[in-house]
Amino acid sequence: MVLTNVQGIFSRPCERRNADPSLNVSETEKLIEQKIISGGMIPKVKACIDALEGGVQKAHIIDAASRTLFCSKFLPIKVSGRR
Repeated sequence: MVLTNVQGIFSRPCERRNADPSLNVSETEKLIEQKIISGGMIPKVKACIDALEGGVQKAHIIDAASRTLFCSKFLPIKVSGRR
């Protein structure tokens, strides 16, 4: 899991509403070649690719500011706004 300050990977840069929910390694490498994935996202994506090639089953790039997204993907409990 990579926590970052962006919502994820957008394979269609003109439609920056929703990050792609799932990409495979070859799709991701193509996006790097096309310079759709660029700058600071490249090391994050390459770390995910390395993990997958090393045997990890899934890799996630998550917006650390989105508590709801993080909790819904990784915590088995429901999160409420109250404590």
